Amino acid sequence: MDKDQLNYFKEVNEAMKKVNDITVKYGYEDSVIHIGVVGMIMDFNDENVSMQSSIVYSIESEEEIDLLTEVLKNAHEEQKKNDKDIDDLLNGLNISAN
Repeated sequence: MDKDQLNYFKEVNEAMKKVNDITVKYGYEDSVIHIGVVGMIMDFNDENVSMQSSIVYSIESEEEIDLLTEVLKNAHEEQKKNDKDIDDLLNGLNISAN
């Protein structure tokens, strides 16, 4: 990893740790759970993907991991349903994107 990438991850990690600081500031340590994950693909080929990552979290059990994972999956599915590509937007207007 080069210096620029190291600086990037340092800054991202500091930003993600601020979530925990804010949680503590407001006294929500017992009721807030969070996971912050940032990954940078370093190498990609047909067989492998190499990724450098930074992870900051405030979870105490597998159940909390499962809960946040389910929330993320649901949000992603909802976004996919609501995202429209150009063909969807032009549907019925007799306009071609070609």
